[in-house]
Amino acid sequence: MKTILFDFDGTLADSKGLAISLINQFAPKYKYHKVEDPNEIEKLNHMSLRERMQYVGISMFSLPFLLRDIQTAYKEKIKSILPIEGMDQLVHELAKAGYPLAIITSNREPIVKQFVQTHQMDVFSTIHGERNIFGKGKVIRQFLEDHHLKVNDAVYIGDELRDIEACHQVGIPIYAVTWGFDPEKLLQSANPTRLIHSPQALWEAILSDKVEKP
Repeated sequence: MKTILFDFDGTLADSKGLAISLINQFAPKYKYHKVEDPNEIEKLNHMSLRERMQYVGISMFSLPFLLRDIQTAYKEKIKSILPIEGMDQLVHELAKAGYPLAIITSNREPIVKQFVQTHQMDVFSTIHGERNIFGKGKVIRQFLEDHHLKVNDAVYIGDELRDIEACHQVGIPIYAVTWGFDPEKLLQSANPTRLIHSPQALWEAILSDKVEKP
């Protein structure tokens, strides 16, 4: 039985613009560098998350508090966030075809649940939010153990370098989508199982790679 695991922000939800806005909003409170210049944003796009944090001056000590504030503000703006075009239809087609679907994200579970309900995407058997943004590998491994799945019984769909790194850590296949937070070149540098450029291409990849339904 194959299970399809999804990241949330940038993969299912078109939230990159809001994320950048909120990071800049809390820069004065946590005394790090705002990033508003397009050239500087482009420069950061080619860095890992840890490198970006170091560049703007976000400390590991302040990170949990910053994430709490960002996610609280995010929840207030959740109604303004839309699905990535085509992904709402895709998850319905996958569910209709019999694939078990789950979300493993660094966002909060109530936020994700509100989003999928608002956009009629409530087709996921599990939604797991992990507060440690660098702890996704452990969560994926635990999910596999809890559901008695081997690494080849599932595939993860994500949009960030850290998603690829987490999946390599576990040994699970990772399809990296290019419409999210990290650019294609950065994703490609980490050797994902597949590099995906559109929801239609994702559907075709799932079928062609024999991600078999139960």
